[in-house]
Amino acid sequence: MPTAIHIEACPNLLSIPEREAIFRHFPDGVLVFDLETTGLSPSLDEIVEIAAILVTPQGTSTFQTLVNPLRPIPAIVTAIHGITDEMVLDAPPFHKVLPEFLKFSCSTSPIPAWFAHNARFDVGFIIAAHQKFNLIPPNVSIYCSCQLSRLAFRGAPNHRLKTLATYLGIALEQHHRAYADTLATVHVLAQGLSRYEEMLAQPTTEKSKKYPDIKSHSWVYALSEFKRLGPSSLPSHLQDLVPLLNAGQPTIEILYQGGSHKGKYRPIRAVAFLPMPQGPVLYAHCLLTDLYKSFSVIKIVAWRLATVPAPSEQAPKEGL
Repeated sequence: MPTAIHIEACPNLLSIPEREAIFRHFPDGVLVFDLETTGLSPSLDEIVEIAAILVTPQGTSTFQTLVNPLRPIPAIVTAIHGITDEMVLDAPPFHKVLPEFLKFSCSTSPIPAWFAHNARFDVGFIIAAHQKFNLIPPNVSIYCSCQLSRLAFRGAPNHRLKTLATYLGIALEQHHRAYADTLATVHVLAQGLSRYEEMLAQPTTEKSKKYPDIKSHSWVYALSEFKRLGPSSLPSHLQDLVPLLNAGQPTIEILYQGGSHKGKYRPIRAVAFLPMPQGPVLYAHCLLTDLYKSFSVIKIVAWRLATVPAPSEQAPKEGL
């Protein structure tokens, strides 16, 4: 894997039947992608690798790069994907990768649909990055190949990517590396669309259930829906914090339900309110622990401006 962004035309990456199956349902094509990260939280963790395959009527091309997370990669995570601190040392940070990824994925008009396996996880990191870097998300529809497989491959033992690859005879030699998982995902997508067409062609009986539309079944959301949260999205006692966030990163104290500082105000440098699947969170630099954390909005009982900066207060680290 190169330590710089690598883009390559790959006209023979998919078979003709696979391309045709994709275009019958997505005439403008698809962008299939996968991420590897330092952990599971889009607010707290960072991307260490990204790969994508763009399939359009104009051709097929790939995008891949390691990403420097600007922080150590936990050993427990390296044990899963095999990406070490040394491997990403000379790689570009994500604030430089994201614009190139968006340029690649939105290079045709109309913009193709985006697919990922368990899309909410991968797209959560893309959404959080847009918020951190103050970018406007493109108007693109997000689809999930895992949801698609639940309709197309009802006989599979489960719908994890590795299981599906074995079930369908798809090669997946470097599971949990971004490009290998992306390639497996695009094959799952193409075969899933073909299998869905076979299901529709089968004779029906009165007892047969009508199959849902596979595009609607696999659709997740539009990326453009995720904009910086405004006052109307928040509880009334947090609405006055929005103008302060828009002006910078204020140092405040919050009274939070749960955690080790229960019942006491904790000092934080607030970064942004972020929309997350479990509900909006306040992403902030905790000045007690010197860690970036995600605080659930519904658990913030009260807040106030910090009168005296905490002793451990430091400037935010680059890229976090």
